[in-house]
Amino acid sequence: MLLHTLPTEPPVAGKAARLRPAVDFRAVPRVSVWSWLGPVAGGEAAVTLCTPACVLLVASGGHGLPWQVPAVSLASLAVWFMAAQSQRLYRPLQGHRAFSFGNLATACLLWVLAVTVLLLALRPDIPVANAVCALAGGMLLAGLTRQFCQARLQARLRQGCCIDRALVMATDGETARRAALELEEASGNRIRAAVCMPIPGTTDGPSLAWLEDAVCSRMVDQVYVVGVHNLAVVFEAVLPHLAGLDIDVTLLSERAAAATAPSCSTRIGRLNAVPLSSRAMGPVRASAKRAMDLALAVLICTLGAPVLALIALAIKLDSPGPVLFVQRREGLGCRVFRVFKFRTMFAHLADEAARDQTSRNDSRVTPVGRVLRRLSLDELPQLINVLRGDMSIVGPRPHSLGMTVDGRSLHDTLAEYRIRHRVKPGITGWAQINGCRGEVTTLGKLQRRIALDCEYIERCSVAMDGWILLRTATTLLFDKQAY
Repeated sequence: MLLHTLPTEPPVAGKAARLRPAVDFRAVPRVSVWSWLGPVAGGEAAVTLCTPACVLLVASGGHGLPWQVPAVSLASLAVWFMAAQSQRLYRPLQGHRAFSFGNLATACLLWVLAVTVLLLALRPDIPVANAVCALAGGMLLAGLTRQFCQARLQARLRQGCCIDRALVMATDGETARRAALELEEASGNRIRAAVCMPIPGTTDGPSLAWLEDAVCSRMVDQVYVVGVHNLAVVFEAVLPHLAGLDIDVTLLSERAAAATAPSCSTRIGRLNAVPLSSRAMGPVRASAKRAMDLALAVLICTLGAPVLALIALAIKLDSPGPVLFVQRREGLGCRVFRVFKFRTMFAHLADEAARDQTSRNDSRVTPVGRVLRRLSLDELPQLINVLRGDMSIVGPRPHSLGMTVDGRSLHDTLAEYRIRHRVKPGITGWAQINGCRGEVTTLGKLQRRIALDCEYIERCSVAMDGWILLRTATTLLFDKQAY
């Protein structure tokens, strides 16, 4: 059964002629990470919240603890997630790696010891044996829940599902197929090959442009390169085309470990696996960031509804034309989406293609628009993009498709530009709070912005996003680069 076929495309007028051969993808149903990891995390959170509270309530006879019970429960939950994080219990299965029973036992032991100390500090009269037995019993229940969820996962994998769908490429198609079979067997069917093919750009392989389309089609989650003796083919041809795509790229070879530090390589069957590129955020971190985006977007829209209405009224009274300005921009994986902003220019002078960047004292900007741009209030409608999933609250700012520097498109101007598309674009970002606002007129300004965007992608975390939001709020009134 074929899931999809990318058809051969005829040359398009005005664009480079790129023939993309039809390639058949295997229909491989995918198991969502949260379909099995979610119940595990929820069950363990419930146990770590309730068990210490029950111990305290039993010890006190159910009264006289107005603040200790919730405080201990929250502290217990925090201790558990720190212990679990130290043992990597909530990392999705990375290919062939499974959760280790030793890691689970270590996290449980750390939690039991820490919470026992906490309980005895609050209530020294609690028998130590009773506390340890109760906490250990809770951990046993959590462990059984984890084993049950993993047993269900294994059953689904045996039924033909997978966690990651792979695109396997090698020097020839037959080598790719053999490697795919070994990859599936060695990973316990956690990885299944959706397509096997020669390396794009080589004699028998499809074009590199097709490779981008295959990855952007969201039909593959991992890319494996197998049996390549000349690594220059991979580093100089394949990787640059995947630089702007949020996907894991792994080199499989008997010689692969020599290509990088031994600590970076693992084994899949008889092959060494060396990561060449990885996703900026795993499913767990991406889910946490998405939850924060939705919460903030809903909160701002709810509390700021009167302000948004007043801004819309001011725009209508200031000049004729629509309230919102819609423009096409590039987002995650170089996918094009429509971004929403409050209109700040006269409608007949608006430049949807952004061929002319807005400059200081630009005559196209309306009086109300000048105030909105100075305070960055024109960006507020992008909360719609956040709710739709096109953007995040924090991330690299999306640039318009027609934006140029020195007469060339941004993609052609700087090779590293594609890297910023490995995460969702944001309303504010690391570059913006570090002084990179306003028009980009020189290569130096572009290089600085891209360097800061790449730094954010490498370091991004919930804590860093919170710091960027705080800095954004404090610099809105004092940023001289805003106009």
